[in-house]
Amino acid sequence: MHNNDKGMSLVELIVVIAIMAVMIGVVGFSVNLLIGAEARQAANKMDAELNDIKTGAMSRASEYMIVRYIEVTSGNESDYAKLGVDRSGYYAEKHVATIDNKDTISGSTIKLDYGGQEYTRLGSKKVRIMLGDKDSGTQLADDGSLAFKIEYERSTGMLKDVEIGTVSSSGENVVDVAFTSGSSEALTDMYFISGLRTYHIKFDAGTGKHSIE
Repeated sequence: MHNNDKGMSLVELIVVIAIMAVMIGVVGFSVNLLIGAEARQAANKMDAELNDIKTGAMSRASEYMIVRYIEVTSGNESDYAKLGVDRSGYYAEKHVATIDNKDTISGSTIKLDYGGQEYTRLGSKKVRIMLGDKDSGTQLADDGSLAFKIEYERSTGMLKDVEIGTVSSSGENVVDVAFTSGSSEALTDMYFISGLRTYHIKFDAGTGKHSIE
């Protein structure tokens, strides 16, 4: 009986390596597509929220949106749970001023035990949110220390310059977002980047219109 113990030939080895390389590439591409889908979802949600606050700003006394990263921990989860914030991530935090809550949401002091805000989760830390240039613009901090404030003019529906502020805790159940003079810039572009995918919201500051590209 002939016993073939020569093992794999060079050609067979090359074929096996090539097949493995293709399989690794397919798996990696699939993972990046799944991760990229979160950027698309974040852009779509932001698009919807922008339409909502523009409509609200033109029909109410005051309405604006703060976009920031919220870290939900064992120390604050009960406060955020009351607001529908059940996990960490980037959130669009809509503030609507009415007769009942206009003092409570005065400025950018957020009282977590009041619930005068509406929260929409945009995505996790896998998504990068950028203002301006997608490579060198201002990136929304994923440690919760930075926030963007987006607002429309009530009379014209035009987009105001976006304000950039720092976030800090200022007492029990209170978060304060400080927007200082000179901390704003024209909002012309917003990017949502994750994996191999980039989604771009283009703004026309003159009309307040925006579109996803």
